[in-house]
Amino acid sequence: MNQCGGTPVPARVTARFCSFCGQSILPKATVCTSCGASLAGNVFQGGGQKALEPSIPSVTPIRQNLPLPPLGREKTSDDSADDRYALTRVTAAAILGLLGVLVGLAALFALASASIVGLGILILVSAILTFLELIAFRGAFITLEYHDPRFSNPAKLVLLLLAVVPLLLITLVAFVWVVYQAGSCGRFSNPPGLPCTDQGTALIVVAALGVLGIAAFVGILGLLIGIWRLGTRYNSATFKLAAVLFPLPVLNVVAMILLLVCATSTRARIAAEASAPSPG
Repeated sequence: MNQCGGTPVPARVTARFCSFCGQSILPKATVCTSCGASLAGNVFQGGGQKALEPSIPSVTPIRQNLPLPPLGREKTSDDSADDRYALTRVTAAAILGLLGVLVGLAALFALASASIVGLGILILVSAILTFLELIAFRGAFITLEYHDPRFSNPAKLVLLLLAVVPLLLITLVAFVWVVYQAGSCGRFSNPPGLPCTDQGTALIVVAALGVLGIAAFVGILGLLIGIWRLGTRYNSATFKLAAVLFPLPVLNVVAMILLLVCATSTRARIAAEASAPSPG
């Protein structure tokens, strides 16, 4: 009652509205019965009138660091086709390697028979076969690196070896010439038509031979790693054994034969699995 003793006047009730949907809500409600939103700090009051436009909280878009699409050729969905192509290149590399060994043996016989022209031709043919062999191996590694990044470094190191081999052969010829001149100048005080090589030129040739030899060693190591990873990819111990035997002078023939047999059989197995009908 009021102080004058008249009829009691009810207290004015302030209307509450949801900030999300704008519907009226009960005075002590904590959840909007219309949209189900939580009303903690999300209500506004009015003098009995419904808000015409609810307050919508601002949403700041979050930028995600999405990966960029890879450059170059996209990976193909048919992994088995690339595997078969890579194993074909390995087979070709093994055949070229065997031919190179045979030519090397023929060069030894030419050296024993003192046929300089024949020896030079056989060395050139052996170098060409070795170059083609490395190209075949690198082609296999490049094909596989699209599906298996472990072959990326072997492909790069074999490319280094491809660049080093011609330079190494030229430097070897220069080194043999320097040694021949040094021997001739030692036997004769003034050999006719043959100037003696100075010490500076000899040091440059030896230093270049050393640098190129180290680069060739790194490239050969990359090649062996790539062959070893063939065994890891195809779960074959034969590839790994070939990688171990490959750098050995006589056993490299065995390594080539193992590569040839294993690459051929693995390719046939993958082709059979690809052509087999899927179950169900």
